[in-house]
Amino acid sequence: MNPRLVDLLIRAGAIHTMSGDPTPLRSIAIRGDTIIAVSARSDGLDDILAADTRVRGHGKTVVDLELMRAHGSLESMPPLSF
Repeated sequence: MNPRLVDLLIRAGAIHTMSGDPTPLRSIAIRGDTIIAVSARSDGLDDILAADTRVRGHGKTVVDLELMRAHGSLESMPPLSF
């Protein structure tokens, strides 16, 4: 395992970015209140996980990043329930 680069990894059936690309992402890595990496594969960011990285989500979860950004920061959001 790596030193912790990622505080939270969210795996989802679909992560919608509203960027214009209709292809949903499957995993997103967050450090503090910053998105540092995304992947189209649910296991696509596993190589940057550390032993103490929190991993949340499953194949049925849908995440809307624009809704998350509308809250101002990821840290100020209410907890995500999976």
